[in-house]
Amino acid sequence: MAQYSAEQLFGLAQAKYDECEAIINEISTIVKGVQEDFDPKVAMICFDLIIQACLLNASVQDGELEHNEKVFVQNITKHGDLLSLVNSALKEHDAEWIDVEWDDIGQFQAETQQQFAQISAAVVDPYAETFAGIFGIVDKVVTEKDYMNLLYDAVGTMFVALAGIDGDDIDTDVAREEGCLAFAIYDTMVNDKWKKAMEQ
Repeated sequence: MAQYSAEQLFGLAQAKYDECEAIINEISTIVKGVQEDFDPKVAMICFDLIIQACLLNASVQDGELEHNEKVFVQNITKHGDLLSLVNSALKEHDAEWIDVEWDDIGQFQAETQQQFAQISAAVVDPYAETFAGIFGIVDKVVTEKDYMNLLYDAVGTMFVALAGIDGDDIDTDVAREEGCLAFAIYDTMVNDKWKKAMEQ
């Protein structure tokens, strides 16, 4: 993927995002069949928040949020916005909190970028609990498809695309670290909870 342009990588990630959306809509249809008040839009919002949190943490791990990385994280999703959620959550703890915009994050010192990304992941974690809990139960019942790994494969391509979006060869140590961190966070936020739900 190193020879691909930022536009091509983003297009690839968008295609994989659309795959994720189709998978989530399929699972949501099953859930809605037994839980009429279930809103599939909520599932997509949860997913978007999870993906943005993973991508943001991976993007800032080297201490510098590049422009292409920022655009990627900000625009890859359609239904949820990480910063809106995080700003609202932080205002509950500090009435004088000033909203952070996507452009602001790149101006932070490296340590502050990483701290903000970690806080963002913590704020999103309850949404991941809801997402993985409901869908893990469905995945346990519907044995003809492995929904968890179908999502994981598509998400993985998004993470790899991010690693090369700033022009880095995806085989460099920095790119590998970004991808590995995104996978690790997703595993903790989603797959571990998903597996736990399947075991219940």
